[in-house]
Amino acid sequence: MSMTAYMEYIDENLERVLQDPNSIMYIRPFDVGNKKALFAVIKEDEGIYRKIQITKEQSKMSFPFEPTYCFFNGLGYMLSKKFVSFHNIVAINVEKLDGFRSKNFSEKRIYDVAIFATFDDGSATFLKREKSKKFKKKGGIQPYIDLLKQYKEYNPKFDSYSWIEYYDNESDKFIVPELQKNKKEQPKVKKLVKDPNK
Repeated sequence: MSMTAYMEYIDENLERVLQDPNSIMYIRPFDVGNKKALFAVIKEDEGIYRKIQITKEQSKMSFPFEPTYCFFNGLGYMLSKKFVSFHNIVAINVEKLDGFRSKNFSEKRIYDVAIFATFDDGSATFLKREKSKKFKKKGGIQPYIDLLKQYKEYNPKFDSYSWIEYYDNESDKFIVPELQKNKKEQPKVKKLVKDPNK
């Protein structure tokens, strides 16, 4: 039995995602009630992102341990060259990827370092948590940066990033106000009026 047999796709949603792969920021699983499904997160506008469910819900016990591995070795093979997968759980669109950041939390937590992938529009998505000792021993964020350099130049654009999932309102949209405020307005062009005296 192949790994792809564990996921049942929602055909119309998958077709929608495959028609415009450039709009996809990342692909990852999300909880749907007590179950799990694989979603593509697309950018609709500045600071507005939408989750599109591409697989049917499954029990967390039967949901694949490496969902993006299953996806890219199945119906998502057409997208595989555009994405880099992390732990076969989250797949990031390389063209949108800007870099990586880590954030330290209280030392009272066992996994006290969070690792984020950052995007070229100032947004970010969570990748994983690690113990700080293990994180430092492995070289901190540098191995992630080295991985990115295999695909593109490392040139982060922002000092801070907004975590997309922080704005989850249990709908299919994430609206990030900070990124909407950063939207550049087109400059107004003043019409030059000739001086009639010249």
